[in-house]
Amino acid sequence: MWPRNPPLVEEFDVDIPPLPPRSALYALPIENPSTALREGLLSYIVRLARAYSVNPRRLIREVFPQSDSAFEKLRYASFFTRYVGTLDGLGHFAETFAKSICHLTGGVAAHQMTLLPLKALFPINGAGLLVAYPKWCPDCIRDMVRSGRDVYRPLVWSFDLYTVCHVHGHRLAAHCEHCSRTQPFIPKFPDLGRCAYCLRPLVNTISSEQHVAQSRPAKRLDRWVSEAIADLVEHLHEYSDQATQNRFAQFVKARVDFHTGGNRAAFCRALGLPRWVMTKWLSAGERPGLPQLLTICYGLQIFPSEIFLIDSAEPLHKNHLPLRRVPEKLFQRAERPLLDTEERRRIVAELEASVADLDDARPLAEIARGLGQTRSCLSYWFPELCAAIRAKHAAFRQRKSAERQRRDRAAVVQAVRDLKEQGEYPGRKKVDAALRAQGVALIRPELMQVYRAALLDKPE
Repeated sequence: MWPRNPPLVEEFDVDIPPLPPRSALYALPIENPSTALREGLLSYIVRLARAYSVNPRRLIREVFPQSDSAFEKLRYASFFTRYVGTLDGLGHFAETFAKSICHLTGGVAAHQMTLLPLKALFPINGAGLLVAYPKWCPDCIRDMVRSGRDVYRPLVWSFDLYTVCHVHGHRLAAHCEHCSRTQPFIPKFPDLGRCAYCLRPLVNTISSEQHVAQSRPAKRLDRWVSEAIADLVEHLHEYSDQATQNRFAQFVKARVDFHTGGNRAAFCRALGLPRWVMTKWLSAGERPGLPQLLTICYGLQIFPSEIFLIDSAEPLHKNHLPLRRVPEKLFQRAERPLLDTEERRRIVAELEASVADLDDARPLAEIARGLGQTRSCLSYWFPELCAAIRAKHAAFRQRKSAERQRRDRAAVVQAVRDLKEQGEYPGRKKVDAALRAQGVALIRPELMQVYRAALLDKPE
């Protein structure tokens, strides 16, 4: 038996190890970090949702607002169809989500899964950067499944100019082989290895050799572009403050001086670039686009990392190779229509008449169709007149909106008044039924406020 009064134990000190702070979400390891196949941020969010067995969109709507109140504005459905594809880029949404994931997971370097390390080099909406809808390599997905790993999307697949898998050498797929549909960036079901609609695997039912034989062969230039983009992504974690417009401009100037004795026009002709682009880079401080950067690299027979990671003091004649011209443009822009003098005069007269006519509040798109042109064409050739037309149409819409609001408010007051005159209590259901024929409903907060004031016979 234990004694009634046990002897006291002498006090002693215990060193309690410090506990790390708890994170709101799992700190999943990034797939293939510091390699050309490093995971993209969109893919990481889907895998994070898969770890919790929840809808990825629900994860964004309910958990991410805990770290930043700005996510409250991202609950609308159009965000997942129009803007979510920019999370792998270098814009506002990429920065916001990367910061939030770093906070929620306790320190995961989410910015390394985006193009944010290149923010000082490329323009945010630069050509050739981000795809309009997801692409994937079926053989890469098959390799992931066979190795027992989670299926993920490498960051290189997010580049618009990355069209050929640099690992397997054939073109990426953009449509499900079974239902022919494109895939969403954030699916409702957290599995990137299956179609978001028919739920069948996104791998080919035929062998890799048969797929290569049946698919359109990849061009040699496309393969080089994919390898160059893979090199760019592989060294993202090393760029830090190195990948900047200033570093790029210094490199280009040194190459122009070395290859063509400072003749910018000759250098551009040799590589297939327009002459004016050098002035914008070297004098105006304009940032290059990805196609322009790759054109420079192709002409000098180097990879992008060699521009920013190799010591600029290294002699240029070392491993010197002759310049070569890019065989075709890496990114095709829609060409602006050329308008002759008579056509411009005719369009100017029509636009000026539209601006002067106070009753003409047509949108620019409708005016452009009447002239047989497009909005972008008119905005390019006649920016001031187009701005005046847009301002007038916006003012017209504001007036119409104000008139509609006044009409709807009056309808609510009249409905309440009519019910009172009939000796009935103007309940919400009865007022809604009376307003339904006019296309008005009390679900609108401002009309509900008018309804409550009308019940008490208060002025609006």
